[in-house]
Amino acid sequence: MPETIPGTEDIEIKPGFEERYKSILGKDYNKFMEYSLSFLRRSIRVNTLKTTVQEIKKRLKDKWTLTPVPWCKEGFWIE
Repeated sequence: MPETIPGTEDIEIKPGFEERYKSILGKDYNKFMEYSLSFLRRSIRVNTLKTTVQEIKKRLKDKWTLTPVPWCKEGFWIE
């Protein structure tokens, strides 16, 4: 279960938003809201129009731990 962002416990969801996304997501709506109000893993995606994956790995290796995102060859989780 993801860590909830402090202060979101009392957030008011507008009825139109809730209706729309419940109709789209069905039973997955509650999970969607849970993740929408939680911290997610930090990640980056390399814009290969401006640089290369190898260049970014070289530039960030001293200060960051990069873990490849399995479904995106230009994506990395960062720590």
